[in-house]
Amino acid sequence: MGGTNRPPPSGQGRPVVAVLGTGTMGEAMARNIAAAGVGLRAWNRNRATAEPLADVGAAVCDTPA
Repeated sequence: MGGTNRPPPSGQGRPVVAVLGTGTMGEAMARNIAAAGVGLRAWNRNRATAEPLADVGAAVCDTPA
């Protein structure tokens, strides 16, 4: 089975979550992730849709990569 729930290797700090697609559902999920104190990166095809998440600490990315 895949190890998607593995903790980060020692020395790398806290995990970061990427949200790809920040429409109605994605934005709400991203805000909850940020409220939990988890590092957050957000991307949307239309950057302006993801920009409001910067207010909650998200790094808004230009590409999904």
